[in-house]
Amino acid sequence: MGHERNEAKTATHDGWIWPVPRHEMRVHECIRQRMVEDLRRLKAEAGEEPVNLCDAGWTEHQVAIHGLAAKNRLERSERDEVHRTAPSAQGFARVQRFASGAAELASLAMFFGAVAIWAAHFTGKL
Repeated sequence: MGHERNEAKTATHDGWIWPVPRHEMRVHECIRQRMVEDLRRLKAEAGEEPVNLCDAGWTEHQVAIHGLAAKNRLERSERDEVHRTAPSAQGFARVQRFASGAAELASLAMFFGAVAIWAAHFTGKL
């Protein structure tokens, strides 16, 4: 996009850094990833209060273009984390597997029972 610098998060000896200041970023994916990090941090600091990405150093233009996408991405990642770690969801999956296995076992028993009755009828042992 005509931007010479790499804007992606970079590993250094001090940890991960964003090499470009927020207001100079131009790469859409990098902007959204960094906005998600900022939203997560701002939400943790503000609690239930509304947050403003401009307070973190983003321009109004960047927020207007990428803010909603970053918010949606954050909500999706939080929802996925809840589903991935919720013990109730894991327990429900276990119940579903058990019910599925029980239904399959009952179906097999009914099938083999019908075959046994049919065989006994035609061999004269019924």
